[in-house]
Amino acid sequence: MQMVRRLSLIVFLVLVSKATPLFAQSDRVVDVIVLKDGSVLVGEFVNVTDTSYLFNIASVDSIHVNKGNVSSIDFGVKNYDARSFKPRIRRLTKRVEKTYKDEGMILMADFGMISGEEVHWHASLTIGKRLSSQFYIGLQGGKENVHNAQPFIWQTDGVWPIGIYGRYYPKLNKLRPYFSTRLGYGFIDDKFNTQKSGGLNILPGIGLHFPSRSRFGLHISLHQYFQKTQGSSEVNIGEPIPIIVTYDQWYNRTVFKVGIEF
Repeated sequence: MQMVRRLSLIVFLVLVSKATPLFAQSDRVVDVIVLKDGSVLVGEFVNVTDTSYLFNIASVDSIHVNKGNVSSIDFGVKNYDARSFKPRIRRLTKRVEKTYKDEGMILMADFGMISGEEVHWHASLTIGKRLSSQFYIGLQGGKENVHNAQPFIWQTDGVWPIGIYGRYYPKLNKLRPYFSTRLGYGFIDDKFNTQKSGGLNILPGIGLHFPSRSRFGLHISLHQYFQKTQGSSEVNIGEPIPIIVTYDQWYNRTVFKVGIEF
């Protein structure tokens, strides 16, 4: 009986001695790197560089793991068990910086408001090319609703301009101010049966271009709108015979625009 007790005590001590390391490691916290080929590295995350992660593992002091080979990194894993571990796929990706698209074709749409006695609107579409980081050139067309611009003298339902568009950035800063202009011809949309003609259309302005993380860019701009027109209108002031007014003038207004380009 005493022999049985001694054997039981020996077995118990052996089991305790075997289990002690397991209990000692029960609260161990590790970091786990999962590679794209399915390999798993268990150890301690130390540092990060532009191209790699510095990682300590048991077999060596530290290794550099190329960022391009990493699928995920899981931090603070307790009681790691390779058979049951499921990575949380917490990807370490570099935040995309806001930039400008400095080459290639450009497609731009603008909408704005024109100052005047009534609320008028402006819309335009531009297609062109970025010649460099500082120069754009293209073809711009649109519609300016300038109805009743000068009552009783020059009335119209709007102007359809088309012309060459150019833009120049004096400095390539984080926020890019620019100068722009459109030079072309404005066709008069006449629904008042008056004798008028279109003419030279000029839209100089200044703007501010904002960087973007996506393919779309935003800009705001302030312009002065010039439209050459000439013709004649009847002015009825209560007399039996209306007065015929002949004019040859520049219509001009201030335009504020918001646009998107890509």
